[in-house]
Amino acid sequence: MIQGDLEKAEDDFWRLMGETEGGLRYGGSNGLIDLSLRKGQFAQAKDFLMRGITSLINSPVKWPQSEWRSTLAFVHIQTGDYDEAVEESQKAFQLAVEADELYLQRRAKHLTGLAYVRNDALIQAEQTAQELKTFMDEGRNKKSIRLLHHLQGEIELKKRNYSQAIDAFQKALSLTLYPSNALFSSSLAQAYYLSGQHKKAQEEYTKILNLKSGIKGYGDLITTSFYMMGNILQELGQNEDAIQNFKIFLELWKDSDPDLSEKANAQKQLTSLQF
Repeated sequence: MIQGDLEKAEDDFWRLMGETEGGLRYGGSNGLIDLSLRKGQFAQAKDFLMRGITSLINSPVKWPQSEWRSTLAFVHIQTGDYDEAVEESQKAFQLAVEADELYLQRRAKHLTGLAYVRNDALIQAEQTAQELKTFMDEGRNKKSIRLLHHLQGEIELKKRNYSQAIDAFQKALSLTLYPSNALFSSSLAQAYYLSGQHKKAQEEYTKILNLKSGIKGYGDLITTSFYMMGNILQELGQNEDAIQNFKIFLELWKDSDPDLSEKANAQKQLTSLQF
């Protein structure tokens, strides 16, 4: 999705926000959150989420607030705010219990574990994985074990056990509701990249860029796939293709939050490739 497409989509989502029907406004809000992530505007995504959550504080229907708090937890993970991510995912879990929504409970627990992994708190992550397994054993939808596989893969990836991580991510992807899942595919692509399997990483990032489903709430992962493709193609000696991917990435993140490492690195790499 190029810049012009993003601007048109944003207009459409703001139009939905002006509707009177709650479901349409909810969809418009989710669209604006995802677009903010695609453009590297994490602070704005958090602001949209907090405004939505605040509007639902007194609502007797708890599942939308749980879903938004889980999304907020994910955004905190992406910005390195891990304590805040754990706090929001735990709130999301409690709301999911009140709503009697087992899937949202699993999602919140998965995000708690993911926050612990990214923060190098592996003991807590492994404990959370065990708690998540309990939910899988209790539920009827056995395909939900994909969340556990993904979390276990993230733990193995952090330990640099790349083959085990790849195996877990592949299991997670085999059980997705859609043809793929941006989060799971991104983890698999990273595992391939870190293990030196650049061609397989390239294939996985290409899949992410072509996804039409399984991308809700993961807008930043779509855009940063262009950045990772640029790095991979440069390492493979395909400099012209690397340049094009870096340019697309920088166009999409031209109005991003300041001081994002990917943006600074892409600008540096593009300069070195062009001169």
